[in-house]
Amino acid sequence: MQVLMNQNYPDAISRTHPLHSLAWVNSSIRAAGQLGRHGIGAFGRSVRVGHRCRPILAAALLCLGLFGMPQRSAAQWTAQTFQLQAGWNAIYLAVQPSPASCDALFANLPVEGVYRHNARRTLAQFDTNPDDLFFRPDEWLQWVPDDGQSGFVRTLNNLPGDATYLIKARTNFVWTVVGRPVLPRLEWVEGKANMVGFQVNPDPAQQPVFADFFRYEPGVDATPNPGEERIYEIGPQLQHTNITGRTSRQKILPGRAYWIYAQGLSDFVGGLEVYAGASEGLVYGTEYNELILRVRNRYGSPVTVSVQHMPSAAPPADTPRQAGETPLLWADRTDGGWVWQPWAAGTKSATRQLATNELWEIRLALNRSAMTEPTLTNALWQSLVQVSSTCGSFHQVPVSAAFARGTDQAAAFPYGLWVGQADITHVSFSGFSTNAAGESPTEPLRVSSPFPLRLILHASQDGTMRLVDRALVATLQESGNLAVNRLFTDETRVPAGANVSMRLSSPAFGRITPVTLSGTGFLRSLQGVYAVGYDDPTNPFKHLYHPDHDNKHPVTGAKLAEGIEGFSITNQVVLTWSTNSMRGPFTALWNPDETTTGTYEQVISNLRHVPIRLRGEFVLKRVSRVARID
Repeated sequence: MQVLMNQNYPDAISRTHPLHSLAWVNSSIRAAGQLGRHGIGAFGRSVRVGHRCRPILAAALLCLGLFGMPQRSAAQWTAQTFQLQAGWNAIYLAVQPSPASCDALFANLPVEGVYRHNARRTLAQFDTNPDDLFFRPDEWLQWVPDDGQSGFVRTLNNLPGDATYLIKARTNFVWTVVGRPVLPRLEWVEGKANMVGFQVNPDPAQQPVFADFFRYEPGVDATPNPGEERIYEIGPQLQHTNITGRTSRQKILPGRAYWIYAQGLSDFVGGLEVYAGASEGLVYGTEYNELILRVRNRYGSPVTVSVQHMPSAAPPADTPRQAGETPLLWADRTDGGWVWQPWAAGTKSATRQLATNELWEIRLALNRSAMTEPTLTNALWQSLVQVSSTCGSFHQVPVSAAFARGTDQAAAFPYGLWVGQADITHVSFSGFSTNAAGESPTEPLRVSSPFPLRLILHASQDGTMRLVDRALVATLQESGNLAVNRLFTDETRVPAGANVSMRLSSPAFGRITPVTLSGTGFLRSLQGVYAVGYDDPTNPFKHLYHPDHDNKHPVTGAKLAEGIEGFSITNQVVLTWSTNSMRGPFTALWNPDETTTGTYEQVISNLRHVPIRLRGEFVLKRVSRVARID
């Protein structure tokens, strides 16, 4: 929100304007054209700041322009309630209402008018004469009930959130607005009074006083001084009460708007800066499984920040229905690394003390395994993340997710084809031991240079994980002349007419059938066993042209049994993902580039009298989302 006190108004103000007869307009104004010239405002007076006399609010609310925000369909909801009094009410709207239309929001309510201060910073101070300030007719936006004749003055059609308003009510009433919380953004106008409100804790015991709230903000002086006029409350008769002298004990109230003078440029909205990555909050949709909520301490001293997952209010009509609360997990840093913890709405808070300017990155994952297809196709899982601190700041962040089933062609994470490399850096050494009268293995020892070993892994949508020695990507024409990609492990399986666009292979594993892996799961630990038969062409004991290693009888040519000339070799492969891959239960989770890392281990048995053990680090990247392999 950008606000600026304009000191110039049109030379003619229509006497039919609904605000023309406001009693607070200074009676000494002889002509409307004098309003800007003398800078007399809604206070009917000037405010002394130091030794200079500056205007606080212009004398009339007029010439209102359209400044609305379109309604968003994906939102998470909370209610903001205002106790409106007969007369004028200065409010701060912290949510984006749904519907946003003024006609809908104030239908059948005792409201005479709604006005938004639309002043904003401009570099143009004057036109051609420095004595004539720059003319800007859209200082105020207004809405009044439609009586068939007021259309020409209705220039405020929608109510954007994170904005302040003056609402004139005929009687006392309670106004409850349901909307999506909006994170505050504010650009103070230097040297002017700004009509502003703040997102502070609804608990009176946690609400900050003005002096503490602005203690470390150089652009806004909130130190108590009865002799100055910098902070004002707005009363029901538009009377303005100077509270600059009691800022050390006057609390900032949620939902209340104030006039506050800014000494310098500032974007200060409170002690916390909260960033969700999108204006709508944490939106997982159908694609994302992990998002980061960033919280920075903008206060000048350490503060304690609490973050809590909260349920959403019921969605308004004509918005997506609620399939349930968003099934979140939060990354808990322990001595053993990152661990994903379920984070149900309304349960324990995550709390941390932040030093000045310290940034807290809160990693939040979506547990898609807890989501079943909703009856209504447009239903969303919806909730809120609430951020509060000991400096009084209080913010709510919308959270939403949509159901995603995935297909063979575009499966959800982690299904698909993963390709990478293991760099073998340690190998065990087998030496002869006189004590054991045979070979004795060592622990894996570091090699002089790493040996690269290509890894190819496929994750099927039914949860089956396979280690494969090759993969072919082929494009086929299916029904409706639709081109689709398919994965194959053998050229003989590729249908005639298919176009093979990619071949991937790993000579380190020879020619093996796909190896089904078991264990605690992808991103955690998987292991499998495969064997190279004693008569396999790739078996190192077999040699086609050496009579002592061809597994054939030297006279009859009959095939020999295993153990005479050749031996089967067994291989056990273990992949253990690192904590950097954020492994955890109950979540389909990936890094933004879909790259994971971990430790590769292999035990080769029967090649020597004792097993040979290999170890190294691996990197895997998903190169295809096709979840079926033939």
